[in-house]
Order: sequence, then structure tokens, then C-alpha cells
Amino acid sequence: MERFQKILPLSGGADVIRDAFNPRSPNRVPLLVGFLDRLDVKYSELSYVLEAGTAGGDIRSAVRPFRDIAEWAVLLDIAWKPGKPTTLVLRDGLLRTKAIALDVMPKLKKCFEDAYRETGSLLVGVAKRSKVLNYLSLALHLEGTFNKKYPCFCQVPQELEAEAYNWARTWMEGHAFGKMHLVKLAEHPDALVLPVDVPDWLVSRRKELLEYLAETAKASFPTVGYPEPLIRAHENAVLHGLEMSVFEDMMLDELFNTQSEADRDKTIEHVSLGKGLQVGGWKEYG
Repeated sequence: MERFQKILPLSGGADVIRDAFNPRSPNRVPLLVGFLDRLDVKYSELSYVLEAGTAGGDIRSAVRPFRDIAEWAVLLDIAWKPGKPTTLVLRDGLLRTKAIALDVMPKLKKCFEDAYRETGSLLVGVAKRSKVLNYLSLALHLEGTFNKKYPCFCQVPQELEAEAYNWARTWMEGHAFGKMHLVKLAEHPDALVLPVDVPDWLVSRRKELLEYLAETAKASFPTVGYPEPLIRAHENAVLHGLEMSVFEDMMLDELFNTQSEADRDKTIEHVSLGKGLQVGGWKEYG
């Protein structure tokens, strides 16, 4: 299901992002407008970094926090409109973020918790890597914690998690609303171990929650033991191969429509040179 699609001009300035959240703008994104409504916050209160990232008219440094906020908006929308009796909402990453202001994080947490009370939507955050896992990896290996033929997990105490980060206190003081667990989802002694955040309100149901998560990893490929829906979501979000070629042609057609014949020839020459350099030669495109 398509939940969000937006192309941002990097030189568009702060208005490009601001308009996406503005209900009166023709360039508004209803999903993001609804996100502010659910949180009951203004755009100026949402984030410390969006406006700072658009200084000088180039929004390049604001793209990552914007993308993170958009992902939270999509997840919250799914949580409130699950479409199934029991829906497990997966975040590609832990349940923590610096993109959203500290004062807004409790509201985000409450919105997800309210969705759980109203619709039964479950939530979990799954990361590919973590400094905590790196910090504990040798001890886990020596103890044989995950050397089992079945899926298993262990919770990471907050005191131990704090030791793994130089800046842990910022996570512990409100930028996160999940309890970190290390989880093995595949039925193999040497299977992948993942950092997983379980929300505070679901810790009492974590065994059931992680069993659902293990089911999603049974069909995972090529990364065995990683939730298959996140693999598919990544594949759908990335343009490559034929898709990228078609998109490039569409962009060039629009650019050519605004250029004179001389400028068009220069653009074609520039693009052909770039393609040639990528494959190690330019004669094929000359």
C-alpha cells in the first residue's frame, strides 16, 4: 500500500517542507497535516532540526529528519487504521528519534498507546545494528546466550545500555519510549541477532509480540532472520535499474522543455559523459 510519496527540490528553501505540513497550502501532504492534528502540535513545535536544516535555502541537511518524521506519520496512520483485527506495526529502526522535539515525544508515545487501546495495533522497532549490540557481542558469544536452535530474546537493562553510548543520557531522558531487547528470530544457533525496541505499554505482552515478529522473519530473503516486511518496504522505497532509468528520462524531458536547443545539446553531452564515466568509458554514449 502506498502511504507516502514526495519529491523535494533541494534548493526550494524552508517553504518546501513547511508547506507539506500547512493545511492551507496547495502543496500540503494530508498525511503530515493529519500527523500534526493527532499530536495536537504546531509545525513550529514539532522539531528543532527541520528549520535549522533549511538555512541558506538548501534543504539538504533537513531531508533526513523530514524522512524520519514522515515515517513516524505513516506508522501512526497505520496504527489508527489497521485494517485487520491484530496489526503489528514495524518501524525500520528503534523507537527513538532526535528529529522530533523532546516536548513532543510524550505526545507521540501517547498517540501510539491510544491506538493500541482503541484498535489493538501493536508496535515494535527493529534495527539492523546498534552500539549496544557491538558493546555486548563478545560477552553474549562467550556466554552462549543465543546459542539455541529456536528464536529467543533478552532484555537489555537501561544501566547497561547507557554504558554503550557516550551520549546515552539524551536517549534516556525522553527521546525514546521503548525497552531495548536483543532478539534472534530464526531457528538456528548462529542466526542474526537484532536490537528490538518494545514499547513501555507492551512489555507485559513482549513474548506474544516477539512471536508475531518471528513469524514475519520466516520468509525473509536474502537476510535470513530479518523481518520480511521491512525487506520488502526497503525494496519498494529504493529506485534502481529500470525504474531509475525511466525516472531519469522523465526528469530530462521536463528539463529539455525549458531549454533552448543549444542548452539542450550541452545537457545531453553532460549526461552522456556522466553515464560513460560510471561504466568506465564514454564512447558508448558519445
